[in-house]
Amino acid sequence: GVFENKTNMTFMKAYSVVVQFGDQQQHSYKLYSYYKKVIVEYCTANVAAMDGCHGEDLLKRLADLWEKQTILVFWMQRVFQYLDRFFTKNSNEYPDLFSAALKSFQDAVYVKVKDKCVQAMIDAIN
Repeated sequence: GVFENKTNMTFMKAYSVVVQFGDQQQHSYKLYSYYKKVIVEYCTANVAAMDGCHGEDLLKRLADLWEKQTILVFWMQRVFQYLDRFFTKNSNEYPDLFSAALKSFQDAVYVKVKDKCVQAMIDAIN
């Protein structure tokens, strides 16, 4: 999965690929799109598993997904930081990596579960 094989050598290889391809404008967009795609696919796959959940179980799963997604974003940002330095910094069109990840989470997860979460919190209070 996404969290497997996190070694220094793997990180260095991945970062080197981003730097190598990030120097070319047409590839920077592809790398940026790939970054967002990985996050969206991770969120989409995990929000689908929450479909039948309600109440406190839903809130726990959402908190767990948020925690794991922040870890994923942390490591993805480290690998793709070159894009933040040179691609998104000089662009009004593309938000920085962290903002793109937050927006991806909002669109893929929050929008789909917010009504059920609000109801679960109200039920927990009552």
